[in-house]
Amino acid sequence: MLKTGRFFDDGHDQRADKVVVLGKHAAERLGINRVDSQPAVFIGDEPYTVIGILDSVTGRADLNDAVIMPNGTARAGPTTSSPRTPSRSVRRSAPRN
Repeated sequence: MLKTGRFFDDGHDQRADKVVVLGKHAAERLGINRVDSQPAVFIGDEPYTVIGILDSVTGRADLNDAVIMPNGTARAGPTTSSPRTPSRSVRRSAPRN
């Protein structure tokens, strides 16, 4: 279940869009609690837009700490030397009217 935002769809997967959904704890550690400002996290040198944040997950507690990307994006090969330590970067855009 999502706390905020949305999960990626087939289009994101087919295009290998650089989007991610964060687990609740991952988002907290990175200081991200909303997605309307289009925050991004860097994996290696590549920015990925955060489109959703999971609510607390039971039964799959590992997802609370996860950074989840579409399969097509993962296959396209994000470059990283340390996948467990994404850095925080917030990209703000003009508010939508």
